[in-house]
Amino acid sequence: LHSTNFDLNRGPVATFLYFYGIIKPMKAIFQKINVKLSILPDLSIIVPVYNGEQTLARCLDSIQLNPKTSYEIICVNDGSKDHTKEIIATCRRHNHHIKVINLKYNSGLFHARLAGVKKARGRYLGFVDSDDYVDPAYFDKLLNAAKQNSADIAVGGIIMQNQNGENYVQPNCFVFPYLPNPKDQNRSIKELFWSEASRCYPWYVVWNKIYKTKLWKQNLSIFSRNLRHQVSGEEIIFSTFIMPNVKTYAVNPTAHYYYVQSDSSSTNTHHNANALRKKINDTISSFDFVEKNLIATSQDQIMRTGFLNWKKRAARYWERSLYSNRYLPITERNLCSLKLEKLAGGNIENISKADDYYYSNIIRTD
Repeated sequence: LHSTNFDLNRGPVATFLYFYGIIKPMKAIFQKINVKLSILPDLSIIVPVYNGEQTLARCLDSIQLNPKTSYEIICVNDGSKDHTKEIIATCRRHNHHIKVINLKYNSGLFHARLAGVKKARGRYLGFVDSDDYVDPAYFDKLLNAAKQNSADIAVGGIIMQNQNGENYVQPNCFVFPYLPNPKDQNRSIKELFWSEASRCYPWYVVWNKIYKTKLWKQNLSIFSRNLRHQVSGEEIIFSTFIMPNVKTYAVNPTAHYYYVQSDSSSTNTHHNANALRKKINDTISSFDFVEKNLIATSQDQIMRTGFLNWKKRAARYWERSLYSNRYLPITERNLCSLKLEKLAGGNIENISKADDYYYSNIIRTD
């Protein structure tokens, strides 16, 4: 104290100002170190990838945040057989925020997401699938919205991109919480989620949102019970455990996630039939998991009714897909139909007319 000419007789205000003058620049230094080294980052961005050599570089290049934002990008290489590992290594040389998890065997999208969540250190986390991409400011906008509103989740807008590179939006699903009626504005997220029962898929997909990481971490023990190799329908499990616990949310519809629709499977008829069979089985498995681990022990009537309606709607959707797929053998089609009838709890309702999905109206964007 003597060497700094500190006066022990100073008053409390002067003493505070003296030490504040020392602490403030130190705080700024630590903030810079935190950003540089991504120590306890604000945001963890999880990119699950399997054989993504054609699209992964575009995906990673699109993730650009403000230099003052502390974040990490966790690439989960799910046992890829192509040059995915080399592409990640190349991208890491140009972006020190990128980290990698190399899974020895292909475990499916469900477990690839979980592997990223387990390693995530950020206060918030989000996802980008390797064949999709985002606007450069996508995560900055969602993170700012979440912080400003102390929100559990922040949600952006989805832009669909077809095989020709044309962009589309689904206007009734573009802004969360996609309210069909003004009276719903006073209802909780839990009530809206279950009453909506999947009519609008942006409710339950995980890649159009960022979440407080604790919403995922507190459910890891439950999610880890699912041992299935799962590439489809995994979001049914994630959303049913996470979304009902969301109390506050924020929205920025100018934060754009580009969902890229691929026709690669349609060029291979054998793969097309196998992919459809796999998706149906994965979807049924997801509903079975939720039934066993949540619905069966719940007395919440809104939840039980919403879950039943969701299953029936999913059964109708996949039944329509079965009848429009001419490559699946009749015997296998009949077997899948029996499984879907069981999912619906009886005879599947009329599938000749599509469900009244909120996103049925699609318009072209500029």
